[in-house]
Amino acid sequence: MHRRRLVLLAPLVVVGLLAAVSVGTSGARDQRGADLNYVKKQIAAASAVPKFVAPGPAFNASAAKGKTIFLIPQTSQVPFLQEIDKSIVNIGKTYGVKVIEYPNQGQSTQWVQGMNQAITQKVDAIILGAPPELLGPQIAQAKAAGIPVVVLHLYDRTMPRPKGIAATVFAPFTAAARLEADWAIFDTKGKANALIVTSNEVPPSKPIVKAMQAEFKAQCPTCKTTVIDVAAADWGTKMQSAVQSALVKDSGINYVIPLYDSAIQFVLPGILASGKSGVKITSYNGTPFVLENIADGKGVTMDVGESQDWIGHANMDQALRLITGHKALANYETPIRVFTKANIAQAGDPPNPNRAFGSGYVKGYKKLWSGK
Repeated sequence: MHRRRLVLLAPLVVVGLLAAVSVGTSGARDQRGADLNYVKKQIAAASAVPKFVAPGPAFNASAAKGKTIFLIPQTSQVPFLQEIDKSIVNIGKTYGVKVIEYPNQGQSTQWVQGMNQAITQKVDAIILGAPPELLGPQIAQAKAAGIPVVVLHLYDRTMPRPKGIAATVFAPFTAAARLEADWAIFDTKGKANALIVTSNEVPPSKPIVKAMQAEFKAQCPTCKTTVIDVAAADWGTKMQSAVQSALVKDSGINYVIPLYDSAIQFVLPGILASGKSGVKITSYNGTPFVLENIADGKGVTMDVGESQDWIGHANMDQALRLITGHKALANYETPIRVFTKANIAQAGDPPNPNRAFGSGYVKGYKKLWSGK
């Protein structure tokens, strides 16, 4: 049975929800030193629908008709990335651009093979989701062959840009990290004891953890964090036991924060196996099954979401600019939105993050690519 569809005035509802929490008689900070007023405002501001702002000058994307783009995801097994890839392929069809998907299981040897195939086929551009640091020789070969490489959703604006690539679209990794910390502080009323689950081999993971811990320290000095590392390739086999062990070791943990929400499917069994059913989860990405978990009240209380379709549009914007002879944009970042029980209905039933970001960006890119 579907939940009743109800469009909420999300910012007002969230502000009302957060306002119910006392921030202490001191005004800014409570007796534990947690700045609940600050974190409340950050969550409220990020709960609204982002507005589309043209990232650069308009151009005629129809000039790309007949061109070929080779798409190499970091892995074909993560639902969040699958949706981005689908968006890129669909946009390509709309503008007559052939998009060749290269399925893989996240292995470096596969990424090398994919790059070699793209170069051999003399494609017009490569959209690369794999870490470019591991593909230096192949990127150099592509550049020498006149094939621009656009890096897909791997770098925060605080991270150094890798050499040899033609363009990237920054992902708001550290902004999301701060919001996750803010939520855990808010939801525990300044008593957060958080288990942060990272995958250090993924390029943005270390900056994300650094930003998250810095936010905890700044806004809740008495809050506690513990970090464990589980490689993305091992989520299915090691994540559950790693989370379970950490929760058993520290019975005071009240929040688990996996950096990427696709891991929640393995985190939840770890929480249940530990017997700590009251432990809550917040994460980042906006994967549909996670948003449905929020709607159903099954463990996840907040997710910093993205529109995979918006990400697909943004990366195709860079690729389309390059293959039509225009300059790539240098300072380009996609938006985020906080999802909680208060505004999750805006994502529909079942929840779809793209729906919750409205249609403004679709109309915006269509106009941008018309050249007008």
